[in-house]
Amino acid sequence: MNQTDTYHYTVKPDATGEDWQITQQTNSNGDTLNIQLNNGDQAVLIYTLASESQGEWKFTENGTLFTEAQDNFNYNLTSNVSADKNAVTVIIEAVSLDHTLSADDIKRLMTEPQAMSFTLEPLGEATIDFRLVVEKLGNDNAPLGPVKRYFSQDPKINISSTQPM
Repeated sequence: MNQTDTYHYTVKPDATGEDWQITQQTNSNGDTLNIQLNNGDQAVLIYTLASESQGEWKFTENGTLFTEAQDNFNYNLTSNVSADKNAVTVIIEAVSLDHTLSADDIKRLMTEPQAMSFTLEPLGEATIDFRLVVEKLGNDNAPLGPVKRYFSQDPKINISSTQPM
């Protein structure tokens, strides 16, 4: 039976370049969230703007920028912004967390255009690097002016299989 684990965060963006406050009940600001999943399981991460930030900030576009999704053929990533733009939901669905490509194999796939095959190795753990994306309400986005976006620090998510290697 597939399982879904949900993690709730409160987000306070910062326009000065300082790290945002991203807090979770059991995962303090700056700590890595380590998620263990079986194939077919999901982790749902819900990032909600702090109530005092909701009048000044809104999540925008799809709410995230995935900067690197290591081993991304092992899982599906989706993100959606709520209708009121005060929350973004990130869903990580484990497809197959058993095996992966080596770093050298990934480099070859990125730089060489021809078809190729590789022998996979045990996965261990995968890191999902991403940033939350918000806009500041007010005059920052004039109709004919530049569009400005603010990006959080990486929330630091690692996933691994619960199955023994």
